[in-house]
Amino acid sequence: MDKPDNTINLYLRFHDEDSKDYCFVVHSTETVGSLTSIFHAIPSPLSPNYFYDRIPIAFAASRAPGFLTSQGGLLFGPNAAAILSPALDPTALLGDVIYEGQLVLPIWQYNYTRFLLIMTFLGAWLYTDFPQYLTPTPGLAPTMLLYNLLDKFFPDPTPQPSAFDSVSWQWFFFSLHFLKVAFIYLLFYSGVFNPISLNPFRHRALRTRPVDSETLARFGPTGIRKASVAEWRVENARNEISELGIGAAHKAGLLLTLRDAGVQLTSGEGWDTPKDEFLVPPTTTNDTPYRFKLSIEYYRACYNYVTEHPSDHAERLEYYRRWGPKKGSSALLAYYAQRKAQETKERQEAKFLT
Repeated sequence: MDKPDNTINLYLRFHDEDSKDYCFVVHSTETVGSLTSIFHAIPSPLSPNYFYDRIPIAFAASRAPGFLTSQGGLLFGPNAAAILSPALDPTALLGDVIYEGQLVLPIWQYNYTRFLLIMTFLGAWLYTDFPQYLTPTPGLAPTMLLYNLLDKFFPDPTPQPSAFDSVSWQWFFFSLHFLKVAFIYLLFYSGVFNPISLNPFRHRALRTRPVDSETLARFGPTGIRKASVAEWRVENARNEISELGIGAAHKAGLLLTLRDAGVQLTSGEGWDTPKDEFLVPPTTTNDTPYRFKLSIEYYRACYNYVTEHPSDHAERLEYYRRWGPKKGSSALLAYYAQRKAQETKERQEAKFLT
């Protein structure tokens, strides 16, 4: 969309989260492997969690068909990571292997050394607090060691048996310790705690390293995140209602229509369009039921939509990259109308058969 002819919009997923699909404008002659430079340029880890290496080993394109909005835009859908292409050839040119606006997912290498290191530490820590009457090495609990050390320096002149030495209390404290260890593991596993290194000095040195702006600029980061289907539904409803007013929208039955706006595409459609069908004009397809295929004509309609009004061109482009068209052109609405009609027909047939 409104960019030099030799560039392409693509979306990269960070942290393996569908809420972090960010748009980059890269030269179509860049290789797939060159995308690793983005991860080298940003000091913060972008991997799913600490148990993965910081730099991806490969990339794959999402082949999940996606979601066609009621304005003619194409989102990735909730299952974008479920259907992937084989790992892309790192020497292949991006313009040759992905579609304009397609989602590219990093393939991360699991670091078993890190996993075993964390599990060994947590397991050893948990073992030290095992109930004293069962453990073969009693007296290793950190709290007990600290208590014994203090007792040497500050002995109790009249020691008394403690109720906390009972079996029930030992299991109670062990249960609390188990929950604490499990919580720490979940911090690592969820990615909430994702340090570059467990060495605090090395972590600080790497984390405070400035972003390599020159390298990053080569890949045209826009800072724009692709909206999810749920987010788009809310945004689309807000736009439609604000245009008509809540009263008029209710009378027109728009509120019910908005709930079912858009179409979840199926295999062979959208981002799953085969490359050999991309150049086939939609009017020449042999499909009996209408299926939405990516085509040069579709991308031309998107380009015309973005560049239609030069006065608000930048605003339109930014909105398009996040949400798709705000108010689709007649050409874009025609794609949606055809596909929605086919979906309605298939639903009616399925209902009749049941």
